[in-house]
Amino acid sequence: MLGFNLEGVLFLGSQLTAIGRSRHAVMPAELVKSRDRENYQAALTMARTCHAEVFALLAFNVEVAVVREKISSQRGANTAGMYRLQFWRDTLSAIYGDSVSPIPRQPVAIALCSFAPHASPSLLDSLVVARQQTMGDRPFSTIDSVTTTGALIRLEGEALVRDCAIGKPPKEFDEAADESFLPLLTMGIVLLPADLLELHSLTPDRVYKGKDPEAVTRLVRDMVQVALTHIRASNELSSSIPRVLYPSLAAPASVVENIIRNAKKVNSVLAEVQEFYFSWQNNTTIVLLKDTICNIH
Repeated sequence: MLGFNLEGVLFLGSQLTAIGRSRHAVMPAELVKSRDRENYQAALTMARTCHAEVFALLAFNVEVAVVREKISSQRGANTAGMYRLQFWRDTLSAIYGDSVSPIPRQPVAIALCSFAPHASPSLLDSLVVARQQTMGDRPFSTIDSVTTTGALIRLEGEALVRDCAIGKPPKEFDEAADESFLPLLTMGIVLLPADLLELHSLTPDRVYKGKDPEAVTRLVRDMVQVALTHIRASNELSSSIPRVLYPSLAAPASVVENIIRNAKKVNSVLAEVQEFYFSWQNNTTIVLLKDTICNIH
């Protein structure tokens, strides 16, 4: 994408004068509050001057994340989902300058246009692409495709950096899982890496129905090892992360800690999970995040 669509923004700006900018700042926050509680609470700890942009970014993430849920009961749901996701890619092109199409008068699109003119189009686009790749309940192709650059974390971090003028956030600080599989399991959807499923002679159906728990345990052990590798790497980088960026890590930190704690409650706790938890608890950044997490819960 080439740049921000200034002409489109000026036109929308004239429309927003009549509607009221405050309303368009509130609507994304309400959407995030209703659909993404962890990130909503974390955003409240950020500087007020960042709120409009951060909530616009989080609301965009919610919109693309709930596409599957909105169309799941429709006939031809996969096609409808792809069209809906393409709508958001086209919207990004209209906002950030690649397209001559008008900017849709959709609340989240207006919020992005009004409050996030400097957000990275490529990072926003990657949030859509991540959902396109698994539409139709297609599994991740490899374990490497599960672990991606945390686009949402980086978008929030860059918003905080711009507000405080401290330079760019460390590129490595946002290494995270871009998809959460737990809500999908409640719908009978398993999006585990295809290479690990094949290695352990499993299928999504066998995992969901608990046909081979020993093989599933081995698969989980492999995935935990990958996560542990990233945790160890983050330990080495934690001291270089400016304190102003901590709130952008608060939501994923609290979610991951909850998952790890629940994993520890299982009778057959894996040694790797124990080590993962130990490394997580001793991560300098996570220790410093405790205050933030406590304040938002």
